[in-house]
Amino acid sequence: MSRLYIALTVSMFMLPALLRAQADSTASSALGADFSLELKSRRMWRGFVSSKVPELTACIDLSYGGLFAGAWSAYSFAARPMQEVDLWLGYAHSGFKLTLIDYWYPSDTLGWRSDFFHFDARTTCHQVEAILQYDGTRVPISLLCGVMVYGDDRDAEGQNRYSSYFEAAYRFEHGGVGLRPFVGVSPTPNGMYSPGFNVVNLGLTLSKSLRVSSSWVMPASCSLVVNPHQETVNVVLTLGII
Repeated sequence: MSRLYIALTVSMFMLPALLRAQADSTASSALGADFSLELKSRRMWRGFVSSKVPELTACIDLSYGGLFAGAWSAYSFAARPMQEVDLWLGYAHSGFKLTLIDYWYPSDTLGWRSDFFHFDARTTCHQVEAILQYDGTRVPISLLCGVMVYGDDRDAEGQNRYSSYFEAAYRFEHGGVGLRPFVGVSPTPNGMYSPGFNVVNLGLTLSKSLRVSSSWVMPASCSLVVNPHQETVNVVLTLGII
């Protein structure tokens, strides 16, 4: 069992208690806790289709000062549904975020072959990624660098490929609609994204708030996603239910 993953898992379960204790002792308003639920027409991840059918995604967010943690899960509306559960822990400061995230996506989601606690580096289906991200304020640009550091990112000999992904995006608003053009590349030879350097994620996301009633405003977004390496084009609609 990976010591790295043990530390991440223990931190995830201990964080709520630590945050509550610290918040009670200091009466600080820096403690943050929230959750959300979204409906997606399909799931895209860095230019690749993860699920071809609609799905629900749920997210839990916890934070205190610069420390943050969370969990995200997706469940597809398919005859043989696909599930994904991701856990993360990170620190944010002055627009920078350093995150360690675990992706877990079992092949069978009905409990017959669930193997969440299987962490052998050569056979686990977990993937652990280290991500460094910058979100500018004066200049609304976002930069992201992610490297798979452990788990199911292996070559034919069972060695970690350290698949890498770099993304740049720009945020602005026009006519009440948010626009976010983005481009993502992977430079890793024989990595999980492509055999070599390729642009794998190119597109534009539009977002706005839809007023459903006097008390309910639903965030919505629509993304055009092109993967030049795979020569695919997709349009994805996301509705924020809560």
